[in-house]
Amino acid sequence: MAEGLRKERDDSELPPLDDRLVALAATRLDAAKIPYVLWGNYMLTIFGIPTVANGIDFVIDDDFMDAAYDTLQGAGFRKCKPEGCNGHKLLYAPTPQIHLHITESERLGLYRRSDVLWRLPNLSNVDAKT
Repeated sequence: MAEGLRKERDDSELPPLDDRLVALAATRLDAAKIPYVLWGNYMLTIFGIPTVANGIDFVIDDDFMDAAYDTLQGAGFRKCKPEGCNGHKLLYAPTPQIHLHITESERLGLYRRSDVLWRLPNLSNVDAKT
């Protein structure tokens, strides 16, 4: 499966918005050692809750936001062209700190942990003994 994704990556084409694309993004974050949590509608889809998933969202530790953005952009997710972009304006949920595009109408949103999961400790410390 990873080989098929790699071939698609070389052609600069992202797979359709499905579990493979979520896995591709998660694998890239894992490889870069960026702690994250899957968030938003796609997370609900993974749990079997019927929902319209029009993008992928991750919660990222605040200190890793730039690295996550760069890593995912390097994986083929496209930078936003601010003129005419509504990908960051959500009427039903908090606005992501930054986002990239899968397609013109589908986005990958990155939320700061301190904005949405403020009660959780830093995600990079989850294995530490308390």
